[in-house]
Amino acid sequence: MLKIKNIFSRFWLDRAFITWSSCQLVGSIYTICGFLSVWFSFSDCLPKDWTFWYKLLFSIGVLLGISIICCIVVTWLTLSQTKKVVLTSNSGHKVYVQYGDMYSSSIVSANYEERRNIVVSVNRCFDTIVDNDLVSDKSQHGRVMNEMYAKGLYTPNTLNEKIQEKLRGEHYVDLTMANKSKGNTFRYDVGTIAEIQGDNPIIYFFLGLTKFDSHFMASTSKDEFVLAIQRLIEYCNTRSQGYPIIMPLIGSNLARTDISQKDILKYLIQAFKINREKISADIHIVIWKGDKDKISIHNI
Repeated sequence: MLKIKNIFSRFWLDRAFITWSSCQLVGSIYTICGFLSVWFSFSDCLPKDWTFWYKLLFSIGVLLGISIICCIVVTWLTLSQTKKVVLTSNSGHKVYVQYGDMYSSSIVSANYEERRNIVVSVNRCFDTIVDNDLVSDKSQHGRVMNEMYAKGLYTPNTLNEKIQEKLRGEHYVDLTMANKSKGNTFRYDVGTIAEIQGDNPIIYFFLGLTKFDSHFMASTSKDEFVLAIQRLIEYCNTRSQGYPIIMPLIGSNLARTDISQKDILKYLIQAFKINREKISADIHIVIWKGDKDKISIHNI
C-alpha cells in the first residue's frame, strides 16, 4: 500500500512533465502517420459501409488509445529514471541530478573505485565535536565525521588539527566565549573549504556555510549561500583534479537558508550554467533516494 502511495505521489509530482512528454510522443506518432499517408490512405483499411460518424468515432477511439498507451509508457520511463543530465560544460563534462546515496560508489557508475570528491557543508568554525548540541548527528556534517571516527580514520581532536592545518592562511574572525562557549572560536569566511582525506579513495571538501548564534542555532543568509556556492564552484575547478564531484542539496534542512529544496536544486543548476567554463569534472547533485516523492529531477 505504501509503495502504491509513493508511486502516485511521484506521478503527481511529475504530472506536468509526463503530460508534456506524452503529448510530444502522440504528436510524433501522428506526424509519422501523416507522412505515411502520402503513399496510402488509412481510410482504405476501414469497412466501406462505415458512415462519416463511425469513422469519426473510430478516429477518436484510436487517438484516445494511443494517448493512453503513450501516457503509460512515459509514466513508466519517468518513474524508473533515477539520473538525468542537466548540463554539458564547455570541456564536455556533465552535470547530473540523481536520486541515491551520495556516499555510494554507484552514484558515479557501477564498481567505480577511483577518487571521488564529496562536498559536505559544515559550520564556519569547522567544529568536529558531534554532540547534538554543537553539531547534530542528523546533519551531513555530523554523519560524515562520526563515520570517520567509527572507522578509526580520525578522532575529534586529530580531525580538528588536520582541518586547522588545511585552513592555515585563510581569513577568520576570532570569537569570544560570549559568542561561542565551546568548540572552535575561529569563524572563517563563508565558502571557505577544507580538503580532507577520507576513507580511500574519498576526498571530502568541507564547505564552511553556516554560522552560530549564542544558542548554537546554525543559519545561513541567502547572500551567504550564493557566495558559498560560487566559491565552491571555483574551488572544484582548481582542486577536483578531473575526478567526479558529488554533492547533496547544499543549504537545505539544518543549514536554515529558508530556501526550499526545489529552489536550491534550481539555483545549483543555474549557478553551474553561469559558470559552465569552470566545470572541469563531472558533477553529481544527489537527492536522497527517500525523497523521490518530494522533489523531482524532471520539473526543474
